[in-house]
Amino acid sequence: MLELRGVRHRYEGRVVLDLEGFVVPPGAVIAIVGPNGAGKSTLLRLLALLERPTEGEVLLDGTVVAGGSLPGRPTAEQRRRVTLVEQRPVLLRGTVLDNLGFGLQVRGIRRTEVNSRVEKVAARLGITPLLGRRRHELSDGEVQRVAVARALAIEPYVLLLDEPVSSADRAAAQSLYRALLEERARTYWTPLD
Repeated sequence: MLELRGVRHRYEGRVVLDLEGFVVPPGAVIAIVGPNGAGKSTLLRLLALLERPTEGEVLLDGTVVAGGSLPGRPTAEQRRRVTLVEQRPVLLRGTVLDNLGFGLQVRGIRRTEVNSRVEKVAARLGITPLLGRRRHELSDGEVQRVAVARALAIEPYVLLLDEPVSSADRAAAQSLYRALLEERARTYWTPLD
């Protein structure tokens, strides 16, 4: 589904990521572990099609979408298929409700469907009581949870999470991981042969 081939990525001339290959197959749950500065966040940004590799290619469903001989950027449709929740997510102005509905509205989804999806994802992630709050009324852990809910609301093909519980206390982290496992079970199934 998502693949890097021969990727070498630099910032200001310094190589920060050097991978011969990396594949994210359909339905996979992959954890990337390493010390600070190892290139984990850079890897996620390349996979999310937010950055173009200095060298090499990014493929989506077997098609090169970034790097290689492609001169431009991935299309909006290609970028919509992959969503990254960054370690320090930024919420938009407005309420949590506004944030959860934004991605759906820009995709042209009707207001009634937007409201239905927002209510469902908020309930699944246990953030319904936060819907009327604004960013400055949320803890950092709540911001992370809202960002994950916002990503899930648009139902991406690939969801990438960069330390999604780094600002959460232990109970909130366990709750979010449990919700993510339930979400995966809800959205991904393997047909029987």
